[in-house]
Amino acid sequence: EHLDWQKADLDPKVICEVGSKSRVVETSRMVGKEDESSRLRSSLAEVTLKWSGKNVALRGWSEVEGLPQLPALKAITLNIPAMSDQQDPPDWIRRNLDQFKARLNQNMAPSGKSNSSSPRGIKVVENWSDKTPGASVLLNGLASSAGMPNLEQEHEWISDMERFAEPMSRLWESILTKSGEKLDSLEKEAKALSNMDTQTLASLQKLRKDAVVALIDDGVNTFDPTFSKRFMEGKTFDYRDDGVGQYYISETGHGTDMARMILKVCPMASIYSIKLKVQKTANSGESTVEAFSAASAIEAALEKKANIISMSWTLPKPDAKTIERERLDAVLSRACQETVLMFCSSPDRKSQNETQHYTSYFNRKKIFLIGAADDSGTLYNHSGTQNDFIFPGINISVSGDHNRNNTTSLTRELTGSSIATALAAGLAAMMTYCFKASALAAVMPRIEQGKILAASSTELIKPEDVNAVAHRDGIEMVFKRIGTIESYSTPFIPVWNRFRYATQVLGDEKKTDDQKSTYLMNLCRN
Repeated sequence: EHLDWQKADLDPKVICEVGSKSRVVETSRMVGKEDESSRLRSSLAEVTLKWSGKNVALRGWSEVEGLPQLPALKAITLNIPAMSDQQDPPDWIRRNLDQFKARLNQNMAPSGKSNSSSPRGIKVVENWSDKTPGASVLLNGLASSAGMPNLEQEHEWISDMERFAEPMSRLWESILTKSGEKLDSLEKEAKALSNMDTQTLASLQKLRKDAVVALIDDGVNTFDPTFSKRFMEGKTFDYRDDGVGQYYISETGHGTDMARMILKVCPMASIYSIKLKVQKTANSGESTVEAFSAASAIEAALEKKANIISMSWTLPKPDAKTIERERLDAVLSRACQETVLMFCSSPDRKSQNETQHYTSYFNRKKIFLIGAADDSGTLYNHSGTQNDFIFPGINISVSGDHNRNNTTSLTRELTGSSIATALAAGLAAMMTYCFKASALAAVMPRIEQGKILAASSTELIKPEDVNAVAHRDGIEMVFKRIGTIESYSTPFIPVWNRFRYATQVLGDEKKTDDQKSTYLMNLCRN
């Protein structure tokens, strides 16, 4: 029997565990149909694996605890990116592959037949994405279309935003420092200012405050070095019979992964972790969010004056006239009247009732429903078609190590609308900072001239524009002006259209901060 895996560097334990179960999916490459039948692990004769080029994956697959546990295995096909896309030199890649083949066959147990006790010979086929010296088979068109992007181009949405975030963070810090010096000096002279000047000064100081993203999840590991100085004291509503689940601990790691995604896109954001209570359903035994804790968590985010609420979860619509429904509706009604951006996840279950889930069900015009897509903007087949936007959410790396050359680092990948929701919240936070920085930079010449009154018509971005993007309609317009492509009538934002060139401008060491600020103002205005 044959298993064809499309996930890169798959954990060998997963392969063996799936192979040990009584159900194996056979994939027909000719007609694209799936035939499900009961099998035993002993019948698994061939596996097709996707390899990124990391030697740690080859070692894991070929060790005694890896693929050698499959007694009937006869052939392995490795789908490999082109040699030109590899991080390591060709001779290093070649050596790793040769050692993998030798180690695999050395660790293989006998076939299990009574008349054979000699080690088996396992054939390894190298399926390269182009004609590469030493490759025995070329990658066919079907495998390429099945989703085999090379390591450097995979998830370019996230890569582009990370590259933009670096110079944008530096510019924000520079503007923050300069504006702080000017505004603090004016505050010392507050007695000499008119009431209108005092109000204007207060509104400008407000622009300097951090954008707070309330992350409602299962907690966040605050000891993660990723969160240096970006973490606020949180709150928990995970009250249990055996104690209290703390907001700074994530039992599953889910909340920590969501925080990491937000900070990838917007490293300046302040994360306010609010821990939910998760419980098992009586019928299916699946984990679900407890409704009262969800309501209390949203209420806590409002009390904290969070700018953005990120909810990478969903719960079935509570029955009408129940205490749970009344509590949730009361809190959500208040939230929809506040100046706060709310993002929640698609349930990732295709059905006629795909929109019958909280929190988005309460008010689709106020709460963004986010689905998952691959990096090209193609909708994830479990995300439904009623989303407001789709963001990358398929095979997203959540490893804390950003060094691609470190082949010994552990890499985990997640798929689903929860990841997409965190990225959406991160983009909203980044846009908030872009508008804040532009408004502060625009007002500085006026402040230096001793003029504090309301912005003039010549200023490209005004404080009122920052207020506009703090509302759902405003940020939705910003998202769409970045550019969108449609997948099943749902917009996906190809951020490279705007931010790739912006990264070059903001990262240009020959340009002054004033020149960079002017560019940023025009970017926000357009």
